[in-house]
Amino acid sequence: MVLCFVFSYGFVALTYELTEAVTSQGGDGQGFTNVWSSLLILTAGAYAIFRIWRFHPACNHAYAAWLKLSPWTAEKSLPLGPVHPVWQDAVVVGALALLAFAHAHIDPLVPVMAFGFFYLVGMTGVIAYTRTFSAFTALLFLWPALLLPAFEGWPMALIVAGIVVVVGWGYKNGLRGFPWDFLESSPRSNTSVLTIQIKVGRPVKPSSENSQASMGWPFSVLSPKLHCSSVSTAKGLILSAAIGWWAFCLITRFQIQSLSETILILTIFAALIRLTFYCSDITTPFNFFGRITSGKIIIPGFDKILLTPLAAVLVAVVGGVIIRRSGSFDAVAESLVIAAIWSVLLIGGPRLRNWNLTGRHRFRTPSRATANQQKLRQV
Repeated sequence: MVLCFVFSYGFVALTYELTEAVTSQGGDGQGFTNVWSSLLILTAGAYAIFRIWRFHPACNHAYAAWLKLSPWTAEKSLPLGPVHPVWQDAVVVGALALLAFAHAHIDPLVPVMAFGFFYLVGMTGVIAYTRTFSAFTALLFLWPALLLPAFEGWPMALIVAGIVVVVGWGYKNGLRGFPWDFLESSPRSNTSVLTIQIKVGRPVKPSSENSQASMGWPFSVLSPKLHCSSVSTAKGLILSAAIGWWAFCLITRFQIQSLSETILILTIFAALIRLTFYCSDITTPFNFFGRITSGKIIIPGFDKILLTPLAAVLVAVVGGVIIRRSGSFDAVAESLVIAAIWSVLLIGGPRLRNWNLTGRHRFRTPSRATANQQKLRQV
């Protein structure tokens, strides 16, 4: 990373010097200043992401597997080094700030702020990855508040301080939840640092997913499903409220007007995506002509999956009427409509597990190119 930065920065500096030497009127100093500023910002951001990726166990599955075998707890320091900023980071970022002030002639706080921004954003992603939902929920509402013009000045400093406090709290809570259950299903978590160094082979316990995939169709789809992703009602309401808050902050910041038609179009696409997700591997009990000949135009056991997408589109249509009549409160109305649409899409029935187990449907036969047919030996 250091060599890449030195080469890139030196190349830009050499180009600037050659341009000044060849051109009698001098080079475009402002253009090169922008290039140097961008390079310093990207370098500080890359260093911040590297600090998280290199030292956090959630980003290094072999490191997490080794920690699981050790007596380490969250009350102790991480063996390979801390994830939080230390004085060595101040040396690196300070060198970038000194270079920005002495050579690039830009504000030395630019690389410092870039490091802090990328570090906090990266830690927010890690907090979400480690399933620390309370801290991640608070960050979902704190980050977009920085976009509001009303919070410029000292209120923005308070919000940044709140983000720092919540990130530290979420980081500690995430480590207290170690070992994380979601790493057990990862194929990379089966390899630890010890097995890599000593090169000792060990028997691998076949997982249920691998055994189901090897059975072929239709046995794989008929086998018991131990895990089924779904969004609870509480999480769906919180996530929809966060999406509405993000929409309000963006609309207020960039003064976006007349979003009713855009909201309706995006809702139709989101409803189709939800319907495709539910019907990716299944189909109706019988086709459209079978419905006509049997007289069963509506099949409640299958057509119930259409209710939530239709309800979301209906909310978008009614919300468009409300937005047009909201007057000066259009930003508030648009954000409330967006939150309502997402709440319908996220928590509307049927639940995916309930649908897979009790829905009146049949499994679609896979195509020949993607089929994993079970090979049977003739007896």
